[in-house]
Amino acid sequence: MTAPYTWTFTTIAAPACPCTVFSAASNPATVTVNDPSGVELGMKFRSDVAGNITGVRFYKGTQNTGTHTGYLWSGTGSLLASVTFTGETASGWQQASFANPVAIAANTTYLVSYYAPNGFYSANSGYFSSAADNAPLHGLASGTDGPNGVYRYGNAAFPTNSYNNTNYWVDAVFTTTAAPAPAVTSTSPANNASAVPTTTAPTATFNQAVTASSITYTLKDAANTAVPGTTSYDGTTNTATFTPTAALANSTTYTATISGATNPAGQTMTAPYTWTFTTTGGPVCPCSVFSAASIPTTVTVNDPSGVELGMKFRSDVAGNVTGVRFYKGSQNTGTHTGYLWSGTGSLLASVTFTGETASGWQDATFASPVAIAANTTYLVSYYAPNGFYSANGGYFFGSSADNAPLHGLASGTDGPNGVYRYGDAAFPTDSYNNTNYWVDVDFTAP
Repeated sequence: MTAPYTWTFTTIAAPACPCTVFSAASNPATVTVNDPSGVELGMKFRSDVAGNITGVRFYKGTQNTGTHTGYLWSGTGSLLASVTFTGETASGWQQASFANPVAIAANTTYLVSYYAPNGFYSANSGYFSSAADNAPLHGLASGTDGPNGVYRYGNAAFPTNSYNNTNYWVDAVFTTTAAPAPAVTSTSPANNASAVPTTTAPTATFNQAVTASSITYTLKDAANTAVPGTTSYDGTTNTATFTPTAALANSTTYTATISGATNPAGQTMTAPYTWTFTTTGGPVCPCSVFSAASIPTTVTVNDPSGVELGMKFRSDVAGNVTGVRFYKGSQNTGTHTGYLWSGTGSLLASVTFTGETASGWQDATFASPVAIAANTTYLVSYYAPNGFYSANGGYFFGSSADNAPLHGLASGTDGPNGVYRYGDAAFPTDSYNNTNYWVDVDFTAP
């Protein structure tokens, strides 16, 4: 070349957003498809730049009735947000905004869909044989990332079926406004909460969807010792939960910290979020599962046979069982004997009741306390030699009898509860209707 050659050009203006793949003037070729089935209808799309999806829109014909719900999914099927449409017009484009914008990354596949509960949706067959472009957004051509124009019969089901590259006229509302970084908006327990149960699993809720693997969640006691446990994340509610492997200590202040949470666009929390709470005081013992004021529904069952009656129980803490108690009706006569068993049937202690009253709670103390372990099943029973015992049918069905640290187990926790066996000093294994026979322990914690 004898000399350099120079020329100039000017780039296109930045996209004007909020924006969508389809314009307000875009209309379906077929406004109403003759299909009355409820169906999820979707479109795969990408953006040239990172930004926020603020909502969902879809084109509606007059027969497309019912309550519509819009969804935003990752390209692999993780639900990122949903919204119910309200105030719809009879036909035309409908739009609904998410409670919180969802940050998306550039050049990454996402899927927007809506549920048509009564069918009769709009469609253009063969539409996605080529891309639908409105920079920075692109409705992908089929084959770019699998088929496009997707559907699935059933609500809130990630649509993966496709037929003839059909456009079902669902769209995303996008803005290039910088997305806020993830932040914690609420916690449970709340900051500085007191008297928190020792069985709590603290949670933290974010202002937007985050990537589960990016979350660092720690819980430490007053000595700054980390509590062992596991972290889980619920993408539907944007909530992270820390579940300790064991019950927390009583009367202890704990500090929870969330850090590192990153949204799908790659933005990370600006700083760790920390809060504290204090657990409840230790149990007041001596204690029992049932209070002195607890009274059976049926004080006297019409059964004159001698029978061993029992209840499976556990304690949250290690301690000592010092005796046995049971509720007595006036016809429950004879000499009663109380027993403590391991969960597998080893007899640990027994005691004969003396000085009984005619009715009400009776109590007998072992010659020596019996040490029991925390979170371990034991069984307490008593022998009613002449029957006519007290009972509540269905008592242990679906619920336990709780008076922390003691718990009369719900049936199914460790086999059936409310157990019996005809014959004295025989480990009771039979059960009928999850019945509570009103036998209990006296327990002391260290």
